[in-house]
Amino acid sequence: MADGQPFDMSNLSISSSTSTSNYDVIFSSSLSFNDSNTFFLVDENLFNYVTEQKLDISHVIKVPGSEKTKTLEKAAWLFAEMAQRGLTKQSRLVAIGGGSVQDLATLASALYMRGIDWVFVPTTLMAMMDSCIGGKSAINVGTYKNIVGNFYPPKEIIIDLEVLKNLPQSGFTSGMCEAVKIQIAKSRQNFESFISDFQDYQLTKKTESLEKLVFSTLLSKKWFVEIDEYDQKERKLLNYGHSFGHALESATGMQILHGIAIGIGMLVANAITERTDYHAQIDKFVYGLIQKSGFDFENLKFNSEVFTKSLLRDKKNSPTHQNLILLSNLGNLEVVSITKSDENLKHQTQMMIHVLNNLGVRA
Repeated sequence: MADGQPFDMSNLSISSSTSTSNYDVIFSSSLSFNDSNTFFLVDENLFNYVTEQKLDISHVIKVPGSEKTKTLEKAAWLFAEMAQRGLTKQSRLVAIGGGSVQDLATLASALYMRGIDWVFVPTTLMAMMDSCIGGKSAINVGTYKNIVGNFYPPKEIIIDLEVLKNLPQSGFTSGMCEAVKIQIAKSRQNFESFISDFQDYQLTKKTESLEKLVFSTLLSKKWFVEIDEYDQKERKLLNYGHSFGHALESATGMQILHGIAIGIGMLVANAITERTDYHAQIDKFVYGLIQKSGFDFENLKFNSEVFTKSLLRDKKNSPTHQNLILLSNLGNLEVVSITKSDENLKHQTQMMIHVLNNLGVRA
């Protein structure tokens, strides 16, 4: 169990220290939204799920469940669509999909008529284990990854593990990479407990074992969200692997799954720090996850020049320094400022190429 303490998986409530957001996470296999003032923003690939849940299809707005959804152009389109369909200040938007749909819904709900209520039904493992709580959105502008965003938590989160029954291995890996990042950020003890629970799930494949992994990860993230809702101090540690992972996404033309990119980013972050047995333990687990993902690394195209440029414009940077989340030799994550220099950037790019080569990419 996380931090050695048992937990009750019947409910998870999030209450920020600023009391600006309070909401519940509910594990349920049924959606009950029958009122005429509820509308649905749905990943277009999940329309069958919507019909199975007997939701009002006339209130469904379909969008691509991909990075193509996370744009200003799509947000502008959605505002017009919401107005045309007659959504008012009293309306509720239910987002059904993964992180891309969530990002668009968060932004749109916050801005439409200066804010309407929304509910999130995450349908990817990564969204269930990580992004669903915290209320943070980010969309892309041109080639700039996650450059525009806000904080606007949903009123409720409903997790239906049954929707994962056809989840591909790559999607499973993507979610687990983000989950292990959270557990490492919380503590080494949490990371090692997570490994134990993960091994149990691999052996049993029971829904209860997966629910335990999801719940324990959300419980760890809950701690960060509640004490640092607006990402000013402790919550920054959850960006472990993100500077390198986001740059990798840009350098591959967004052809790599986000969670897998973050997992690779963690490997690169570990490679540029002083090595300990804990670094090695993390690397072994993350490499193992990614190598079994089924992702086609051999045909992945990597542009080192785009990678370096993306590192330079990371939104966590200062004008003169990169602000990276790295694992110290004491086993804690910390924010480390590194001078923006050709030497440092070249070294980081070389480490990314080294990790990608280990995974079969001809970089």
